[in-house]
Amino acid sequence: QLNELQIEINARAGQGYQLERPLEFLSREAIVAELDAATRSAMAALDVAWVIDSTSNFLSGQTAPPPGQFHACVAEYQSAGRGRRGRQWLAPFGDGVCLSIGCCFASGPPNLASLGLAVGVGLLRALRRCGAEQAQLKWPNDIVTGGRKLAGILIDVQGEADGPLHVVIGIGINYRSNSGVVSQVADSGGLEPADLQSCDAESVPGRSAVAARVIEHVYQVLNEFSQAGFSPFVQEWRSADFLAGKQVTVSTGSGNLRGTAVGVSDDGQLRLDTEQGSREVVSGDVTVRSD
Repeated sequence: QLNELQIEINARAGQGYQLERPLEFLSREAIVAELDAATRSAMAALDVAWVIDSTSNFLSGQTAPPPGQFHACVAEYQSAGRGRRGRQWLAPFGDGVCLSIGCCFASGPPNLASLGLAVGVGLLRALRRCGAEQAQLKWPNDIVTGGRKLAGILIDVQGEADGPLHVVIGIGINYRSNSGVVSQVADSGGLEPADLQSCDAESVPGRSAVAARVIEHVYQVLNEFSQAGFSPFVQEWRSADFLAGKQVTVSTGSGNLRGTAVGVSDDGQLRLDTEQGSREVVSGDVTVRSD
């Protein structure tokens, strides 16, 4: 069972088994205690799961909280954690912070398509407070440090464009490295993972405190985004843009684009300088070119 949860174990002949490192469990009480008063009062519910298929799947099946409030779910382990474009989010038991936040927009906010970028700003603020001071934003939904992936965002929306909308924001953070996951990501051709503890082990708080910081900052972003859309976050996003000035390849549904990334537009699209001229990309996967 421990192997199925991807928990690293040392086995010694004649002596038995030992965990590679201690496990720190998530605590509902600790998370709530770390939240500021405004976030705590807006939290309609907080679920802490032991093993779950997906925190986002769980919240998507729940009734949306009233506008202005949110429902959060964190889990020790996800058996079917989801990434973008049908990929699996890999997070061994106790080595990641897997959480989702569900909310309701009474009416469609300005430029809903850019919500993921705005949430990225909130997540970046939280992770920088947790020791990842050099972290940056990688369009459209990743947090990277040193060019390696530290966290990712996945957003599900149910409802009509003009509201009400039930929005579920899934967030996965690599809290601690795991050799098995690093190998799996390498085999799949994914972006090499980074982990929060390697950023600054002395200043990184426990997993419950990290979850609280993320919930707090994302809730603040959701409040502002519901009124003003992406515009309050554009400049902060651009100042933390990992891709700016880099040669990239963007894989879209209609093929690949090659060019120089030159930031994001006011509505969150990736801007490229290509041989055919300037282009703006609504969605796609971005790879930094080694040439």
